[in-house]
Amino acid sequence: MKKITLVGLLLIGSTAFGQITKPSFNRWSVDVSAGANTAIRSLTPGYRTKSLGFYSAEVGARYMLNAYFGFDMNLGFDKFGNNSDSPDFTSSVGRLNFQGNINLGNMMNFYQWTNRLGCIAHIGVGLANHDSTGFSFFYGEDRLGQLIIGLTPQVKLTNKLALNLDVQYLGTTRAHHTLDYVTKLDGYGFGMRYVTYTAGISYYLGGFEQHADWSPTKSVNQEDLDLLRAEMEKMRKNMKDDDNDGVPNYLDNEADTPEGNIVDSHGVTDPNRMDTDRDGIPDAFDACPEEEGKFSTNGCPDGDNDGVADKDDKCPTTPGSMAAEGCPQSSGSRVELNPAPESIYFDLGHSELKKAESKKLDQLVEIMKNNPSYTLIIKGHADKTGGFELNQNLSKDRATSVLNYLIKQGIDPARLQTVAYGSSFPATEDGTKAGRAKNRRVEFEARN
Repeated sequence: MKKITLVGLLLIGSTAFGQITKPSFNRWSVDVSAGANTAIRSLTPGYRTKSLGFYSAEVGARYMLNAYFGFDMNLGFDKFGNNSDSPDFTSSVGRLNFQGNINLGNMMNFYQWTNRLGCIAHIGVGLANHDSTGFSFFYGEDRLGQLIIGLTPQVKLTNKLALNLDVQYLGTTRAHHTLDYVTKLDGYGFGMRYVTYTAGISYYLGGFEQHADWSPTKSVNQEDLDLLRAEMEKMRKNMKDDDNDGVPNYLDNEADTPEGNIVDSHGVTDPNRMDTDRDGIPDAFDACPEEEGKFSTNGCPDGDNDGVADKDDKCPTTPGSMAAEGCPQSSGSRVELNPAPESIYFDLGHSELKKAESKKLDQLVEIMKNNPSYTLIIKGHADKTGGFELNQNLSKDRATSVLNYLIKQGIDPARLQTVAYGSSFPATEDGTKAGRAKNRRVEFEARN
């Protein structure tokens, strides 16, 4: 959290102070434009100008203080003439204007959706001369003050050149003649008003790639930027996980964790969860921690899959039973019980015989009494809901419940043997409720 906060402060600092120190954009431009004008007021009654008179032009220079604010100075010329249903007249205004500029494109983040369109608003004042000669700058009879308000949409053509489309309102004060220069005025108020519509170009000066007009994010203090980059690089390295234990380097207190080790939140190997042989059984519960094994044999290998670990199996290559230490039963050959008894099923987490299930055993009692040479292996099973130890004990208890019932019914205990398999040998898929119910069972095997 501290690192994220630092990055945020650096970013804010770069934005706030970067524009004063080391700009990364050009500031100057030369602007030229020409177009039309429309008179608003005032004219002598009966005198009318053209709706659009194509006689306006400007040339000037602009300087941007930063990517958002600047100022300009320009010379302008506007000529007015009569239309076809007006007496003939000609007048002109020569002007020198000083204006402030606001880059609305950068302020409104145009760059988020375009890098070609911009917009500048400008407002300022000017000095002007108005006369009837058709061309004047400084020697007209009317010396005017002007207020100018305008908007300049921009289209970036290249990094050095932009197209400008400008519309501006000009109000003049101290005018002593109407705009047609026929009628005298008192010189007070804004006696003359008109609008100009021009198109032109801006040529950008300077050695940087971009101008301030197109650089909303370029104004950054280089020292702060270098600090920010260094901090971000440090964070990138810290977030790496060189030992691939799932804990980034900056939090990892154990830099070279062996592959596959389970670690805590600080990247330190958890001895209670370490699994040296990668068999899914933590060493703390693994009877053979350096040999890959099975849950059914407490993490030890079982080559013949008979439920007896190889280290305890006297017949490791031949399937046998736990009762015979992994070897085939020596009490005789296996026989088919006729009729074959059904499996006995149990509730989840329980080993008590249900009344309906115990009735199934009465048939088995009859078979055992009719065949006194038979011995019976009672095999207990569990589903995979619980852990290994719990399932192993449940399967043992279920086999014992059946054993006790058969003894109560008069079967000699010497003819009975129980085996607990836990969840090692499911009868069906264990992924459904119905499947798990069929796996919580006791099965039977008889030998003669």
